[in-house]
Amino acid sequence: KIYYSAEPFRVSKVHIYYSHQYQDHLFRTFLDNDVVRDDVCSLMEKKCEEMYMYNNLTQQTCREKWDALPISEEGFRIDGNSKGCRIVHASMAALNEKHCPHISFLPVEDLNGKVKCQTSGMRSPEDVFTQWELDKIRETAAEHGLPQDEMFEEFEYQTDGFKNDDEEYSLGVTGSFFTSNASDESYMVFYGF
Repeated sequence: KIYYSAEPFRVSKVHIYYSHQYQDHLFRTFLDNDVVRDDVCSLMEKKCEEMYMYNNLTQQTCREKWDALPISEEGFRIDGNSKGCRIVHASMAALNEKHCPHISFLPVEDLNGKVKCQTSGMRSPEDVFTQWELDKIRETAAEHGLPQDEMFEEFEYQTDGFKNDDEEYSLGVTGSFFTSNASDESYMVFYGF
């Protein structure tokens, strides 16, 4: 669901629906690990130095604080005081330091006066999508043969690149943030290809 204005063209908000089962699988299987933890702590030290100092962190204390967090809040909400929220915002902070306050362990207001990754807004899909939209999402998933409860399916990924006319494309995992250590498979899962 995309909210935008036409004149001038500006996207103001995007809502993406993922089933709870998919989110749980993605975050617990691919992102709740020491590599991601260490990358977030390293990112905070190198790119979000002010937050690193404000939280009085060392790499060891950052790891300890990270390890004490749940992957998500109740009902698989990743907007609260969780690893999930910080993973999402760390990927943004890697590109734009305005997101650094969002990965702080202590509450910090961002440039817009908002505090993120501290308290869940307790929103549900029904707060964001109409019943018709949710039904359409489920209907589309069924049309594509996806299991109705999970609405996602794992598949065997071929690592030999993609072919399009006689050209090959690779995913181009970048050297930034935790995708630098990701395999092509986990990179695809994280970014939803």
